[in-house]
Amino acid sequence: MSATPAWASAERMQQADEAHKAGRYAEAARLYEEAVQHFQSTLGEKAHDTLLARNRLALTYGDLGRYADQLKLAEQVLKDRTEHSGPDSPHTITAMGNLGVAYFNSGRIDELVTTNEKVLALRTKAQGERDPLTVQAMGNLAQAYNSAGRHREAAALDERVYRQSAEIQGERHPDTLRAMNNLASTYGRLGRNADRLALNERLLGLVREVLGERHPNTLVVMNNLALTYGLLGRGEEQLALTEKTLALRREVLGERHPETLLTQGNMGLALAQLDRLEEAIALDRQALQVYVEVLGERHPQTLNSRNNVENSAFKLGRFGEYLEHTRRTLQLRREVLGEKHPSTLFSMGNLGYALTRSGQLDEALEVSLRTLELRQEALGGLHPDTVVSLGNLAVTYQELGRTRDAAALSARYVAGAEHLRAQPGLSAETRRSLFETYARYYRSFSRLQAQSGDVAEGFRLAELGKARTLLESMAVQRAARAGVLPPAEQEALEDLGRRIAALEQSVARARSPEARQNFEVSRNELARQHDALQARLREQFPKFAQLGDVRLVGAAELKGLVPEGAVAVNYVHAADRLDAFVVEPSGVLHWVPLGQVPGLADAVDIWRRAHASGRPAAAAFPTGGPQPVRHADGSFKLLGAGVVPPVGTTRVQDFAEVGTWLSQRLLAPLAVHLQGRAHWIVSPDGPLAQLPFEALPYGDTRQPAVASAEIHYTQSLSVFAASRDLQSRYRSIEGRQDLFAMGNAQYEDQRSPGDRVSSSQERLRGLRLRDASQLRDLDGLWPDLPGTEAEVKSVAALFAGSSSVHLGEAATEQRLQALNAQGELRRYRYLLLAAHGYLSPDQPSLSSVVLGLQQRTPEADGYVTAAEWPAYDLRSELTVLSACDSGFGKVVGGEGVMGLPFALFVAGNVNTLLTLWPVDDRATAEFVAAFFARVKSGATASQSLAATKREFSRHRRWSHPAYWAAFVLVGAG
Repeated sequence: MSATPAWASAERMQQADEAHKAGRYAEAARLYEEAVQHFQSTLGEKAHDTLLARNRLALTYGDLGRYADQLKLAEQVLKDRTEHSGPDSPHTITAMGNLGVAYFNSGRIDELVTTNEKVLALRTKAQGERDPLTVQAMGNLAQAYNSAGRHREAAALDERVYRQSAEIQGERHPDTLRAMNNLASTYGRLGRNADRLALNERLLGLVREVLGERHPNTLVVMNNLALTYGLLGRGEEQLALTEKTLALRREVLGERHPETLLTQGNMGLALAQLDRLEEAIALDRQALQVYVEVLGERHPQTLNSRNNVENSAFKLGRFGEYLEHTRRTLQLRREVLGEKHPSTLFSMGNLGYALTRSGQLDEALEVSLRTLELRQEALGGLHPDTVVSLGNLAVTYQELGRTRDAAALSARYVAGAEHLRAQPGLSAETRRSLFETYARYYRSFSRLQAQSGDVAEGFRLAELGKARTLLESMAVQRAARAGVLPPAEQEALEDLGRRIAALEQSVARARSPEARQNFEVSRNELARQHDALQARLREQFPKFAQLGDVRLVGAAELKGLVPEGAVAVNYVHAADRLDAFVVEPSGVLHWVPLGQVPGLADAVDIWRRAHASGRPAAAAFPTGGPQPVRHADGSFKLLGAGVVPPVGTTRVQDFAEVGTWLSQRLLAPLAVHLQGRAHWIVSPDGPLAQLPFEALPYGDTRQPAVASAEIHYTQSLSVFAASRDLQSRYRSIEGRQDLFAMGNAQYEDQRSPGDRVSSSQERLRGLRLRDASQLRDLDGLWPDLPGTEAEVKSVAALFAGSSSVHLGEAATEQRLQALNAQGELRRYRYLLLAAHGYLSPDQPSLSSVVLGLQQRTPEADGYVTAAEWPAYDLRSELTVLSACDSGFGKVVGGEGVMGLPFALFVAGNVNTLLTLWPVDDRATAEFVAAFFARVKSGATASQSLAATKREFSRHRRWSHPAYWAAFVLVGAG
């Protein structure tokens, strides 16, 4: 018996509903169209079933990105449904709600809000507040308020919708998942990115389970989580997840679907954040062209795409193009969204900054003041956009010469930035990356306060902007190890710490973006639990709270911080300007403006390369490679291979002039403060962290600075104070042994031994690893270092009977992990790791000490990364990384230099001796032995290092700076 047309229509409707639920929108649209045709031919155009099918078809057109078709059909369905069922019918209300969806997709914001407010009122009256359809209407109204920039009203509704939907339908119901996603997005618009991250991560796991990886709604959540990573400064994670989402959206939705274009734009944002600007602008321009074709020039999503293109142009230095396009986008956003919409204000802020950079300062000031006023009103003083406006306005005031007006903004800026940074539930790495986006203004405000006469406040801001995560990690460690908690609470805290550390290692070793993300989700959830537990313990146990407080050194605490005969120099670098805060033992604080220092990073890089090879300096820049040139103003530039030198530049031939230039700008202005000081404590900033000051020419004799002063480094003076406290506590520990040492690790590359300065190191410089799963790609670049066995044995002989030596097959990460688990490593005053080292130029957490690479396990691959060191429990006063390129690491805004010394501090180490470039095996063995001999005799680490450097600078064989200048000491000295 054949089916009647009515049965055929019903069957197609059911098939269409199933296809739509599964996210197969093209198939669903075809089936709905067939059902509409069947119903119309048998029941008529305005029959109930016909209207039901047409209504669902309109929604599906929206899912397919066919917004014009959706709007036209939704308007007609509402008109027909009102005539057929009456204005108050539940079916009419449903049609009205679907028209609201069409208004949203078409960017018709005013009509969207009005329609959704009416739908909610009708649903509440007809069905009550807790009916699922009423709750859904409430969520749609929240989305409308967000589109109109009314984020606070949206948040109140979204929180209510999520709570009620979870109570009524359960957490795994699609409506609840949608509500959770909307709430997460609203939190992001309010600047509550820690809350947004928590919801996004939890939600992604749920939608993958409920809907599957390829469902369009799952892809919405993936896209939003990637955006959250970007807002938190997690560029690599953002890029990896956006790449995956874009590929899936292209497969599932097609190249020209608006949501695909949205992810393409987000891909451009991720690339721009990682300074891959040419790729970013190509993607952005392609997306904008298709947006205009699909949605039209005035659609809000098109305007967002225009904004992406503008920002990439700005980063590429195309300021004229940026200014012109920003004016046009601002005009369109005002017309479409209104003057006070956050997106309009975003364009207004961009225009103010563009005008400042273009020198049109009067107009820039007017625009920037208006932007700040409106953002304060619409978003509040703690919103990220408002904080950015404060920083940009300060720049404009500064360019106008209104220093005091600029400085007066610092308190509001810092309050906002500190609030955003302190959001609970962020891992240390995420807190660090988030703060990087704000730290540059701390430095600018530091200078402005000092210029205005408040040197103490300038110093405070400089300290507040440096090494914050390290200070916090050290404070947490201090409190946790103090023994002031009851045993049960102590064990709970330590257990969470161990689990977080284990997950940190899993994150670092993940072999795919998906695995890394899963580990990060688990780690972040434990971080939130850890924060909550810490907050409770701080409230219950005042002593624990006191020990866990970050002790930021202010001007009033400087007296006695610097030892007699010493001087501390705290450099602050921002926007090519350099300042120094100089601290005397008496606590007297000086501010010394060092002025504009263009090309500082290039000058440091040129100087390091020229001195690192041990060969004639010109050999460091062979033909065909990067070439150093000097500009007419005296500054330096390291041109990429094949780049034609600009007119007016000359190739650098005498590299001594680079050292002289650096010394004149860094040391000469401080001569009155440095004179007669035998000990310098240097807190570098920016590129200065890669510079061994000891080797710079200094004074009338132009001898290396180490000839007249011992020099060591610290991330900030607050970290220096914390390190000294730690050092003092360690010296009171009884029964410790002296030396733990590893050397002559067995590597898989069995080539003949050679100097540490090898072709392997040159190959390493070109590698850019994104995660620890790629560390094994470095295998084969590590020649054996048999000379390190003699090095370790000679040092161990100094501490006979009080040392533990692990050589050859015993110099492995497995052994290190086992000894740490047994509590053995905490028993030693000094650690010596004579092995290869890898310095990651892009990912500080991947910088590694490379131990044995034979007989490895998944948990111990031989690369002991900076991400893994905090899981170790150390009580060491000194760790010596006698390794190639073990040096500081990447310069991270707001945190100074990240990498191995940072990680070792968190593990409990006080001083770290490491190298800034590869050093010859034999020279290193002699250097380390001579250094430890002085330590054994009772000299401090900084005294021992200075004396050893002086000895080597006069050495018959090792006098070239390549053999001794690379060694630097970070810590308490």
